Amino acid sequence: MKKLISLLSLVALTSSAFADDVEVTANITTNTTWTADNEYLMGLPIFVTDGAVLTIEPGTKIYGFEDVANQTFGSLVITRGCQIIAEGTPTAPIVFTALAERDGVETSPGVFRPIEITDVSLWGGLILLGEAVVNGPGNIIIDPSNTTNPPTFEVEGFPAGSSDLITYGGINDEDNSGVLRFVSIRYGGFEFAEDEEINGLTLGAVGSGTTIEFVEVFNNSDDGVEFFGGTVNTKFMVMAFNEDESFDSDQGWRGKNQFWFAIQKDVGNGSNYGAEQDGGDGTDKTLEPFSEPKIANATFIGSGVGGGNPQDNATFRWKDNSAPTYWNSVFTDYKQYGIRVDDDTTVAQVTAGRASISGSVWGAFGTYDAGTGAGSLTKDQKAAEIAIINGTNNTIVGDELIVASVSRDGDGTLDPRVLDLDGPVYDMATMMDLPDDPFYSAADHKGAVGTFNWMKGWTALDELGYLATSADDLDLDNEFTNLSTRALIGVGDGEEANLGFVVGGTVPQTVYITAKGPSLTLDGKLDDPILTLFSGGAPIETNSSWKDSPNRGLIEATTIPPTDDADAAIVATLPPGLYTATVSSESGNEGIAIGEIYLYR
Repeated sequence: MKKLISLLSLVALTSSAFADDVEVTANITTNTTWTADNEYLMGLPIFVTDGAVLTIEPGTKIYGFEDVANQTFGSLVITRGCQIIAEGTPTAPIVFTALAERDGVETSPGVFRPIEITDVSLWGGLILLGEAVVNGPGNIIIDPSNTTNPPTFEVEGFPAGSSDLITYGGINDEDNSGVLRFVSIRYGGFEFAEDEEINGLTLGAVGSGTTIEFVEVFNNSDDGVEFFGGTVNTKFMVMAFNEDESFDSDQGWRGKNQFWFAIQKDVGNGSNYGAEQDGGDGTDKTLEPFSEPKIANATFIGSGVGGGNPQDNATFRWKDNSAPTYWNSVFTDYKQYGIRVDDDTTVAQVTAGRASISGSVWGAFGTYDAGTGAGSLTKDQKAAEIAIINGTNNTIVGDELIVASVSRDGDGTLDPRVLDLDGPVYDMATMMDLPDDPFYSAADHKGAVGTFNWMKGWTALDELGYLATSADDLDLDNEFTNLSTRALIGVGDGEEANLGFVVGGTVPQTVYITAKGPSLTLDGKLDDPILTLFSGGAPIETNSSWKDSPNRGLIEATTIPPTDDADAAIVATLPPGLYTATVSSESGNEGIAIGEIYLYR
């Protein structure tokens, strides 16, 4: 499988070498598709307007640059009422990056060098603006009658009042700005004035109808991603070497999130907080809706204990009436401390139990002192700060680096997996139960990455040689590999195929199950398989189309997803025990089907 991945990568690189440059110089006002056989260049902000939908094919590359002569910078802005459909794949991600990544950084006229980790602010970023609620005065949650004049804001990173196209906010929390899946955003954050940079990914009042998963922001001069109000949910997010915060939120954002990964840098301008989470930025910080993001399974790696980062580097800064919740997460390798709580309004949120961290593991902090314990992981040893560190089922592991290995040098030794199966990351007794909500996936580990590294194949971290090459996707030597049943479905005793399997050991493990018509069967292939997973005779999950699975992105990240949209697939984390997966026909038709089971390493 590894050789196949390498070959696919080579083919993608070879084809892009012959792609045509298309310089985009005008706003997009009608439905438009950007194709992978072109490379798109932006030297000024491009706005998608008038309800248009911009579709971007898998494998497409978009390059931004600064147009010095015209004093403009490339950015892509999806305005209110418009959509972006950017659905890459693990082997053909969609990449937004600086033109200098392709052509080199010009050091003098006609002289270029390869781009480096200290090169930032080379273009703007990707900006989505929606019509969900922000916590300005008179918003529809405070005043349900105000449906015509909701509060709005102008996105940061542009001169105030520069355009009516930079406005966000409204009354529709289910607003849909499109899809971002397997997208990498690199080397952005153009600074048009002092302290006025653009985030790698900006989400202004984006609603819950939007899909954002498997998105990376790499080496941005400002925040990796910033949420301004709204209700957008995210999964499988990667923030690498961004110079301000990895994650930033403000203005009443209320999204659900799972599997967040961040690593920060200790060279150049360094990196600031892992996450800065604000409530509101107006005069009245108590306005509803509160900023109440929910995050499960985060792994935050700082800039390193004792590193050369010139900035303050800590895991969290909470302020302005913010109320975030973190469950089952991992925080490690920070220059300084774990938590800073700025003001009385945020302290009140902690005291009321609305802002908390639980079921999580803290380890390897520059300020850690065994005698002081939790207090040494806080900025000011406030009672609220200590309460956060000591949250329900939290564990402090002293100077221990929790993940397998950390490197910021592109030497192939960054391994964010956790391989100590007997350690606190896999301790089921201290894991918090997640909300009963189909958004959240069951996980057998704390943190963003267990023993399966879903960042392989599509991120800059992998492409540029940071990730350890030993992080296999599936355990090809495990007993589940090639455990399969081939059967005639829908007639007589063969109405369904049954696959029995055992999850061994003492901790839950994650399995990947597929049901499909065999590709080598010319006649009689079952075209509508339905897959059901049972435990002790009770159904756990059913799927009839893998693209409708809540774990679709994780299925794709295996690098061996089904090839037919009608094929079925399930990813499930299961405690030790005996299980059965059945394959049947959704319509009752007759056909040949095959079921297969894999175990994640």
